[in-house]
Amino acid sequence: MPVLGKQIPDKIVMSASHTLLTTITTVRATFLYQSPPINKLFHEVANGSCNKLEEQAQRLIYKALSNLLLLPWPNTPEAEQKWEARSQSHAAFVKSLLGEFFTLQDNFSKLQTDPGLAERAKPVIHRAIVVLQELVESIRDEVVKSRELCNASLASCINFSFQLFPVYINQPDVSETLMSFFLTLFSALRRQIGVQTVGQTVQGFLTVFTTEQLQATILSGNAAGVRVVEKFIQILELIIDEPGKSFKAFTPSIIVLAVEQIYPIVSQRESPEVKEALFHLLHHILSKRHRYFFPSPVIASMLVGDESNENNSLITISHKPQFLAIMTAFGQSFLQSDITVFRQNLLALEDLNNKQKLYSKLHGTLREEGVLFQFINVLIQTLVNKSHDLLQEEICQVVYNMSTVDWGFFYSSFLTQFLQNAGGTTNDQKNSLYQSFRRDQDLPSFVANLERFVNDLRYYRLCNVSLPDGTVQF
Repeated sequence: MPVLGKQIPDKIVMSASHTLLTTITTVRATFLYQSPPINKLFHEVANGSCNKLEEQAQRLIYKALSNLLLLPWPNTPEAEQKWEARSQSHAAFVKSLLGEFFTLQDNFSKLQTDPGLAERAKPVIHRAIVVLQELVESIRDEVVKSRELCNASLASCINFSFQLFPVYINQPDVSETLMSFFLTLFSALRRQIGVQTVGQTVQGFLTVFTTEQLQATILSGNAAGVRVVEKFIQILELIIDEPGKSFKAFTPSIIVLAVEQIYPIVSQRESPEVKEALFHLLHHILSKRHRYFFPSPVIASMLVGDESNENNSLITISHKPQFLAIMTAFGQSFLQSDITVFRQNLLALEDLNNKQKLYSKLHGTLREEGVLFQFINVLIQTLVNKSHDLLQEEICQVVYNMSTVDWGFFYSSFLTQFLQNAGGTTNDQKNSLYQSFRRDQDLPSFVANLERFVNDLRYYRLCNVSLPDGTVQF
């Protein structure tokens, strides 16, 4: 690749780098592995010939050479893939690229105690982490063997990057770079890293992200710091999505962190920062860890303790306080003005209902708490207050789906209670509203009736507020 040794325009260098990456990644020719031009390129890159190029061009070349060693050769038997030799070459290649980073590893104890060294090390850390992230990203969707080799080559760098995070937790410029790498790493290589390392890493994160640290980071107003927390939440979501039994063991601690540590910090803030990522995580917890809250019938019968009991056919709930806390968080999100989070959570509830009959379970297991009809109450109040008019159609749809769980309760108990608490209206008006709400159970008729009910309620309130004191109300 002559561009490494001559003054050639940047555009030409970028084009050549893109071509090299595309050729190696797409063609995957076996002969390239030991061809003289490629061997020369490896040698020149190892000697730092790329360092004078633009960073993007450097990363393209590094990815190309990494892919050459990691990607499987087409139409080649497994025994002839030369995995062992390629693995050794890849490890040596990574070490040649990141020599200064490896030197920092050897001086980690000094890095922890010397603020000056920690500051001077920032450019080295940033460059190394960005390069590592590119190499991992490039094999994210490749075969297991490629990901295993990549993980083996990067193992010491990965472990060192985890050690660096607590050192730079209060420096968002570095911590964001590290957390971006961790997110890519957990997305692409979490199975290759192994449950034990994942567990140690998550525990390390939980130790670092104390309530005080989270509060300081989220409330600081520093955008990079907020993104660090959001990426951390996305990592937890990846762990929740993993079906393996060992990964399920992290569920309780993740719920505690989300509900007891992060949610109280963001719940009263109008800003959507962190909220979108947090509610996305809560949605995945309810979806992917469904059995954590609602055991299978066999487990449920064991919990009840009497398999002959007719009540065993009913839905049984486990970890009820945690489930209630998550439902409360969703409910409170509908009381706030942010339309993005409001829409996101409407869709989340509908998704959970479509897949797991959430509304029936809410009514069946939390009937005494009235959780389902508290949701309906909040959503109808939203329609009355016109606070989220852009979502009127979606809100009506959700109210209908929730109401279908128990039409009798909706039309008798709920409507009566709702109107009793409807301030700004007289008893006659409340009775008129109740009587005029037709008992239809099909979607179009119900929505039309609901919209008329909301408009009439709003009209009565407006009239009553407009009348002078002492005037007879309608």
